[in-house]
Amino acid sequence: MNKRLILVLSFCNKDKHLAMEMLTFLKEIGFNKAGRGKGRTIVLAHCRHSNVSGLSSLAKTMFETVEEFTPKDQHEHGWPQACNHQFVRVAEMMKPKGFPWFFLEADAVVLNVDFLDVLEQDYYHKAKPILGRFVQISDEGTKHVTGISVYPPDALSVIGRINVSGEAWDYQCRDRILPQAADTRYIQQIWQRPPFKTLLELKDIEPDARIFHQCKDGSLYKLLRQNRDGVKRQQNLLCVDDRELLTQMQEDNLNLHSLLKEVLDIREGTGRNPRIAIRALDKWINENKHFI
Repeated sequence: MNKRLILVLSFCNKDKHLAMEMLTFLKEIGFNKAGRGKGRTIVLAHCRHSNVSGLSSLAKTMFETVEEFTPKDQHEHGWPQACNHQFVRVAEMMKPKGFPWFFLEADAVVLNVDFLDVLEQDYYHKAKPILGRFVQISDEGTKHVTGISVYPPDALSVIGRINVSGEAWDYQCRDRILPQAADTRYIQQIWQRPPFKTLLELKDIEPDARIFHQCKDGSLYKLLRQNRDGVKRQQNLLCVDDRELLTQMQEDNLNLHSLLKEVLDIREGTGRNPRIAIRALDKWINENKHFI
């Protein structure tokens, strides 16, 4: 039997509020109600100056096991040195646990409650030591794997030596990581993307993405909440009698069976691509208000 993926949420004092925002949003979209945290462990990896009692209490409402990890030594010299040091210490701590782990930084945004299940399945299916997103770093086609990735228990043995004082570990070790990594469509990275401002910008998020990196100001959460409220309003509109409406549309040859079927699946918690379905539904509603 495959071992369950452990979530490692890494943060420092400067982005602890983003870690809280992440867990708060995760609970809002129903991670605990869906039972996704059953049998799951989350490790809150933070610097020694962070008070994480609030984070820990929130995590305990969603995950079966909540652990805290603080490196004994500190290397608070800014990015990327502090991040390199944190990753090395986390990797050393994770090795004896014997489980693969998903390294998640606080400036990432979780988009769907099934993110751990989907990444775990993809990791074992592709059977590579590391699972992450391959991103291009130059016009010449040079690639590296996102630091936010799934790693094996012995990550440092796979990656090799990391120069803590050097470039970001995922970049400096790219030539060693790439041959041992599999690409995943479930992680999306747009490096140093400007803040999100309008709902239209949600189109920049890939349909299959479960994790978006990075958003350092929390603006994506605001849009996701606005969009989610809009989804609820549209779903309530369909509550008049969804299935009769679907049948009526089929009879009128409107070819919307698959669209509405997906919306019904979303209401029942089984929809796979809610952003696509709701975007299409919103367009249809605006064009066919007389029918509704």
